[in-house]
Amino acid sequence: MENLQEWLEKDKKTEPELAYWIVKYLLMRNSKPWAEMGDMSQQMKLLVISQDKIGWRRFSERHLTKHIHSRQDFHLKMTSNRMNSSDWSKQFISKILQITHSQWIFRNISLHDKTYGYLHKKSTEEISAEIHRLAELDPDEVPNESRFLLEVNLGELTRAHIETQAYWVTAVTAARRAKAKQSALSSRAKKSRLKHWGKTSSREKMGIAEAERQIIRDKIRNQACGENTVRYEEENQTFLDKLVTKRPHPSSWTRLMKSNKRLRKPD
Repeated sequence: MENLQEWLEKDKKTEPELAYWIVKYLLMRNSKPWAEMGDMSQQMKLLVISQDKIGWRRFSERHLTKHIHSRQDFHLKMTSNRMNSSDWSKQFISKILQITHSQWIFRNISLHDKTYGYLHKKSTEEISAEIHRLAELDPDEVPNESRFLLEVNLGELTRAHIETQAYWVTAVTAARRAKAKQSALSSRAKKSRLKHWGKTSSREKMGIAEAERQIIRDKIRNQACGENTVRYEEENQTFLDKLVTKRPHPSSWTRLMKSNKRLRKPD
């Protein structure tokens, strides 16, 4: 991620607002739609809405909205950068695929590694027994958003590939643990426990919470800069008004003069 951010900001090749929100979109890891991440310009809002329709997964597979290319093309034409929009798009897609490929490698190692991989530690019989045990779970033992996992066809699952079975067991186990934590800890007790044991939530570990805090900090800083600019302009204008005296229009002098007709005595 740091390499991507460095590439986006290098030589000012990327439109600043676009570079900022691309990094935040990746850090948020599809935890919320791009359009709901914070305040942005109207043009940027149209861009992210268009990308949300394409979806996070297709974004990670190099499917980009045409608004990104158009906005970047305009930026490069207005600057002295020698890169054109086509080259920028190709390099950007290459960076995205590198991140996706790295995540894919990590996932495969965690599953297939001969020493620490899940499949190495669990035999086929153990996984099958785990499937039958978890399939009989009470739906109340998992969060509402994960109950679809218990609706799987048990016969098809037992005949599926061992990797599919392992993924299902891992997902149900994680959902069960999440439900147990929700039930056992109140919000206040959870914060106290995390502070005491030094543990962090999954959102903290993945950097999602920090990305949200950074967006809020940037918003506050930008608002403060805008207010200072407006205040400076108002004070400067007041100072200029005191120095500059407007010359009155001739008609105003005429209006103040007494009319000869009104001063004339009657015959």
